[in-house]
Amino acid sequence: MSRILIIEDDHALTGIMTKILRREGIEAEVVTDAGEALERAKAVRPSLILLDLALAGYDGQQIFGQLREDSATKAIPIILMSGDYAVERRAAELGADGHLWKPFSADRLLETARRVVAAGPRA
Repeated sequence: MSRILIIEDDHALTGIMTKILRREGIEAEVVTDAGEALERAKAVRPSLILLDLALAGYDGQQIFGQLREDSATKAIPIILMSGDYAVERRAAELGADGHLWKPFSADRLLETARRVVAAGPRA
């Protein structure tokens, strides 16, 4: 797991997440703007995307759909994040590779990310 793209607009949370990931030797880039998410995913080609479903002014589900529809990003595993208790169900319905219910622990973040990346790119 070399690079993770975090699409999240909560600056406090992204600061904590990047610190956790970098401490483990994982490169992490943060995108806070929904409009920039697809372009950065194409440019960075991360091993994994962590996507918040509730970005300010934008539905994370739409970003998920764009990432899955684009040939350059459709194979990248995506973990959906949300404070909504239904995130597990929504992740399953959308076909996401995993989910994180906020708030989550450092151990849960790392465990989920490692499991999804170990499964490999989507077919």
